[in-house]
Amino acid sequence: MSKSKQRKPTAFRVEDVELFEPSVSPAPIVTETAPLPVPRVRAMPDLGRGLRWGTILIGALGGLVSLAASLWLYDWALSLIARDDWIGWAAVGLLGLVFFALLMIILREAAGLARLG
Repeated sequence: MSKSKQRKPTAFRVEDVELFEPSVSPAPIVTETAPLPVPRVRAMPDLGRGLRWGTILIGALGGLVSLAASLWLYDWALSLIARDDWIGWAAVGLLGLVFFALLMIILREAAGLARLG
C-alpha cells in the first residue's frame, strides 16, 4: 500500500460542485507543415503453410504407440485371465475404468478449449 494518508469517503451534493467554463475566445490556430501521408500497405490474408510434415509424423507415431499399447494391454489382460479368472476380469474392469477416466479428461479439456475460442 502507499504511505500516503487515505481519505474517507464523503457525500456531496451536485449543486455544490463548481463548474469550470472555458473562455469563449477560440484558441490560436498553429500552422505547421502538413505531415507526410502514411503509406498504405495492403493486408494480405494468412494463407497458412498447408500440410506440415511434422504434424503427419506426430500423428503417425501417436497411432503406432496407441496400437502397441493396446496390443500389450490386451495380451496382459488375456494372460491374467488365463492365470486366474477373477484377477483377469478385475484387471479388465480397472482397465476400462482407466480408459473411461482418460476419455472424461479429454472431453473436459476439449470443452474448455471450445469455450476459449
